[in-house]
Amino acid sequence: MFQPRKKKRFVAGLRQVHQSVLARTIKLLFIAPDIEDGACDKVVEIKRLSGEAAIPTVFALSRKKIYAGLGLPKRKNAGVSVVGVYDYASLEVEVGNLLHEVVSARDEWVISR
Repeated sequence: MFQPRKKKRFVAGLRQVHQSVLARTIKLLFIAPDIEDGACDKVVEIKRLSGEAAIPTVFALSRKKIYAGLGLPKRKNAGVSVVGVYDYASLEVEVGNLLHEVVSARDEWVISR
């Protein structure tokens, strides 16, 4: 029996996310604040490109928590620094609430400085 291929909803990892941001196929970006030193330059580049493409960016969780949240098999010391979301069609309300919270938290942080 033929089953249609499921549409990919997200991409994880620096190289894959960088390529997807360049192609402007990502609609939402999650970046772990505890990135490794060697990945810093790539993350700065991804953040710059996402800003140019007006892709909303959320700095949240840790590398290990993002990895666990993706439902990937458990491995010791596994983590994901960046996740790009291609499609959040069934989660518009939740993503809208998330982005509203991010803007509010960012504004509070700016005021407190």
